[in-house]
Amino acid sequence: MVWIDLIDSTSRKNKNNEWHETIPYFLNMTTVIFDSIGYKTLKYIGDEVMLFKQIDDHDKSTKRSEAKAIYDFIFDSQRWYFGELERFNPNPNEKYYVKICISYIKGAIELVHLNKNDKYFDILGKSVDFSARIKGLATKEFVVANEKYVKYLHGNKGKYSKCFEEYKWEDAFKGSRDKVTYYAERINQG
Repeated sequence: MVWIDLIDSTSRKNKNNEWHETIPYFLNMTTVIFDSIGYKTLKYIGDEVMLFKQIDDHDKSTKRSEAKAIYDFIFDSQRWYFGELERFNPNPNEKYYVKICISYIKGAIELVHLNKNDKYFDILGKSVDFSARIKGLATKEFVVANEKYVKYLHGNKGKYSKCFEEYKWEDAFKGSRDKVTYYAERINQG
């Protein structure tokens, strides 16, 4: 699961009317880009995109491979992504930044609601709730990830075994006594 949230969009909405173009562009661009690597957009929550990719829960090799792929996509393709985000920025003096959270979700329940015209897909579960809690800790300087994701990323050799090592926290979140371990990795958004 990947969460991407546009930072300070509310204050931009209060300053100018160009957000009518830039916010939908951000949502659409993020959806198209992540769709190209197999992530399904679950929902938009204001200016945030919640993305999900189904992975075989019994295949550790696939989990490691997917952990590596999303890491490379976010950290190595970032200049292009952030460049595209700036392309429709009406005020170049105010850069657009995003918050990113990556989580491996286990034991989630898939919900599909059908209405007259379309189907609505969502997932529920304890690991989804914890992912939502740690995503709030991401900043423009740090991508946040849960412990399961980092475990599968570290299962890859080379540079991946050192990722998300510098910053590690453990907290109990609202509604649960369980402690959640999460990590952060510095990102340069320009």
